[in-house]
Amino acid sequence: MFRSACIAVFILTVLMAGSFLPMHSGAQIQNPIQAAKDAYNKAKQQSKQQQPQQQTKPQPGQPSTTQPASGSSGGGQDAAAPWTPPTDDGGIGAAVTLDPSKMPDVLGVRLGMPAQEALTILHKTFPNDIYQGIPASFWPSTEKPYYGYNLLSKEPGNFKNMSLSFTAPPGPQVIWGVMRMTQHLHINKLTMIAALREKYGKETTAYNAGGGPTVVTNDAAIGRMIWLYDEKGSRVPQPPSTAFPRQRDVLECFMDLPLGEEPRMPKDADFAHSATDWCAHHFVAIFVTLAGGTDIIDYTNTEMVDLPLAIRTSHTAAAWLQDVAKKQHQDDLERSKEKKPVL
Repeated sequence: MFRSACIAVFILTVLMAGSFLPMHSGAQIQNPIQAAKDAYNKAKQQSKQQQPQQQTKPQPGQPSTTQPASGSSGGGQDAAAPWTPPTDDGGIGAAVTLDPSKMPDVLGVRLGMPAQEALTILHKTFPNDIYQGIPASFWPSTEKPYYGYNLLSKEPGNFKNMSLSFTAPPGPQVIWGVMRMTQHLHINKLTMIAALREKYGKETTAYNAGGGPTVVTNDAAIGRMIWLYDEKGSRVPQPPSTAFPRQRDVLECFMDLPLGEEPRMPKDADFAHSATDWCAHHFVAIFVTLAGGTDIIDYTNTEMVDLPLAIRTSHTAAAWLQDVAKKQHQDDLERSKEKKPVL
């Protein structure tokens, strides 16, 4: 009934329109019934096309794709014109989509994990710690992103338990580096080594307690242990020494690594000398240093890094910042044209 009524209305409309509109010379006369049907179908199709598309809302805990990063408002970029990353990758290779659930972890914090998710996890382990966020004051936005966070004990001296380093915007800030420190453990060395192997598997390489790439196979002589991964979370073997022209060992990757006890948001300039070597493309690692007596461990230092992730995001951030600077300069130039000199 509804459809018949609609058709009847359209028939009447067409017939009335035909009585008022002039007929052009040579025009083909169309059947008014068919014209009404065609008009109805056309109106129905246009109505469907004009309905707004349903927007996909981000799930709780996921970063919004409209925001460049956690804690960043976008640095003045026009939200209606999404920024396109540069096609020149600076020799760092194709982007990799990390699955944090497959990456190694330290106290549940995994490489590639969103920054806020990592902090939520650590609040369960260190509920009483002081969470010291380090904002990147240089970032061109009102709300600043963070280099990362320090987790400080409230005990006298404020001993640092953890340090988290975040990737740079404009993408969502995720974990690229973790530093964990422990003290006053007083644990048997062999017990500690066994626990580490139970969590991470057999180490890729073990080193003595001193500096340098001296490899040891006797557990009693172990002072440092390293586990190597790829960006899919799979274990990889120690590469050949020819991949490292300076130290002839994977420890060379730490020479240019912008990671220490303080959080670091990687910048392009940090990797001026390592953007095309093995470390830049492959170095995903957990490195544990054992300290104390010869057979009892009192202190440990654990570093977990994804150097390719740090380099990719720093390169993208540098290009984004350059575009922002160009836009700001252009805006300043246009405003300067509006001023008239007083002579």
